[in-house]
Amino acid sequence: MNEVDFSHIITQNDWDSNTLFNLENVIAKHPYFEFARMLYLKILFQTDKKRFEQELPIQSLFINGNVNPQLGLVSKYFLK
Repeated sequence: MNEVDFSHIITQNDWDSNTLFNLENVIAKHPYFEFARMLYLKILFQTDKKRFEQELPIQSLFINGNVNPQLGLVSKYFLK
């Protein structure tokens, strides 16, 4: 995935399983890329609530203060 692909993911609203797969690859390659993790969580939140609940505690370990795993909420600015 290059910069153009990533910027396309940010601007689109019709995400699919391929988008999640690409983000998982970016996260695997760059584990401390917080924005990619937050975007991954946002897409999961909108597409697969059960998987979102499973991934939230794991992903929140790498995100600095933007996720509250006890409430299951991503920052109020992120989910708008």
